[in-house]
Parts: sequence; C-alpha cells; structure tokens
Amino acid sequence: MKIQNTIYLLVCLFSLSLNANYFDEPETILDDTYDTTETFIYSTADYLDTSFSGEDYDIESQDLTKADISYESIFEKGQDSIQNPNIKIRLLFPRFRKQYKITFENYNKSKSIDETNENDSYLLGIGKDKARVGLKFRGINPDPFISYNLEYKTYLANNLDFHIGNRAMYFADYKFDNTFSINFKKQINDHLIVSFNNSYRFQEEYNNKYELVNTINLSQDLGQKRSLNYTISSYATKDDIINQDLEVDYYYTGGSLKEYFYKNWAYYNIDAGLIFRDENSFEAKGRLLFRIGALFGNAKPKFNN
Repeated sequence: MKIQNTIYLLVCLFSLSLNANYFDEPETILDDTYDTTETFIYSTADYLDTSFSGEDYDIESQDLTKADISYESIFEKGQDSIQNPNIKIRLLFPRFRKQYKITFENYNKSKSIDETNENDSYLLGIGKDKARVGLKFRGINPDPFISYNLEYKTYLANNLDFHIGNRAMYFADYKFDNTFSINFKKQINDHLIVSFNNSYRFQEEYNNKYELVNTINLSQDLGQKRSLNYTISSYATKDDIINQDLEVDYYYTGGSLKEYFYKNWAYYNIDAGLIFRDENSFEAKGRLLFRIGALFGNAKPKFNN
C-alpha cells in the first residue's frame, strides 16, 4: 500500500471518530463496524469454550477474550517504510479453564522494534500450573511444543517491585526457545512509574541466536485516556553464523503518546525517536511510528466516565 493511501485511510478513520456525535443515526458507522467485529470475536470464543468444556452457562462477553486489532505505519530515515496490519488475540476459555488453562496467543520471534509482527504464527496451548503443551501454527503447518514457566515476584523497599522469570519452550521443528528476564519497577508518584526491563533469549531455530534487550521506561499518566512513555533501549544479538560475539545491533531513545480518542476502545499511538544502528556506524536516524487500533474484551480499560 502506498504511503499516501495509508495516510488517507488513517485520516479518514480519525475524522470519522471525531465527528461521530454528528451522525443522525442511533449508531455511527464506526460503532456498527466495531460491534460487528466484537460480536464475531465473542461468538467464536464462546463457541470454542462451550465445545471444549461441555458447559453452556452464560459468561460475560468481555471475559471470553483479549484482542487488539491495529494498523501501523513506520518511517525511518534510510530504511524502507513499513505498513503493517496487526492482530493480537488471546482467547481465555473461562469455562474450560476450570479444568485446564487454555491459551491462544501470538508468537513473536523477536523482541526487536524491527519485528513487524505480521501475525502468521500463533500458539494454542493447554496447561496446568506452570507447564503447558500445545501447537504452534504458521499457516497450515503445526509445530507441537511443550513449555514451562518459572517466576518470582516480590516488593522491595521504597515501592520497588522486583520480578524474575524464565520461560522455556521446546518445539518439534523450531527446537529450543528460552527467555530469561529480570525487571524492576518503581512507583514515583500517582502519575509516574519508572521501570528497568531486561531479557535474554536463546532460539535454536535461528542458528543458535541469542538476543539481549535492556530497556529503561518512564511512564507518565496524563489522565484516564492519555499517557506518555519515554524509552531508552539497546538490542544486541549473536549467533553461530553472522555475529559470533554478542554485539549491539542498535540503541533507541524516544517518546510515545497513547490516547483513547473514542470511547474506551479506539486508540492511537505516536512514537518518535532516534535510532542508532550498527549498520550506520551508530549515526543517529529519525524514526516515527503511527498506530491506530481497537481493543476488545478484557483488553479494554475501564474509565470512570
């Protein structure tokens, strides 16, 4: 899709949402489109949950799923622009989870900001306690997996939260995928949170690839529907073929504005910052991301008004 067409689509959606109150009909085109999509997601989740559990009692619709459907445009100096639809969905199976823990979610192969997340891979798992078995789907090619999660959380002095975790997964085809993380979070005041997130991931599928991500975030609450996030991060990798020593691929620093512009489900993100890539001798390049999307089910926040 051309950049001009993408911008025109985003402007039309944004203008439609801002002028929704001026429609004469009881429901706007925006509401109708959303309601139709939401009904489809809920009915599909409800049918699967009923079929698997053998139970047919009523469940609150929002408890059936969490979903985020969005479209994003990414522009970076010296790089090709990216126009990317995203579908992130997690079915919660509330009836069936009384017996087993069922998850259906996206599988991301990287934590890099270059991961465009085209959503062609999903995980369907059945778990109990910290263990899970299931299938990874990429098109029509299923890949069985088993996984085990370990985590420890505690509250330290001065409102400091500490979290350490490890997720080990083994795929029949993709082989071993392990992520170890250590995160710190501190509540500065009612509107400000600082966090330091670190993850180290190993993937056997990609020539024994190691991926180290370190990120400092400062999140500022600007009210119920608006927030700012400031980020400084680094991304380093190594493997058996290209980078045999752990090397930094890029540094990134920037800010992100998120706002709910229509009810509690329609939102946009604007991320602007500088990226320092190894391939450019760490010369600063501008990077801009614009995302517009809709949330469904338990993903929707609850506002006071």
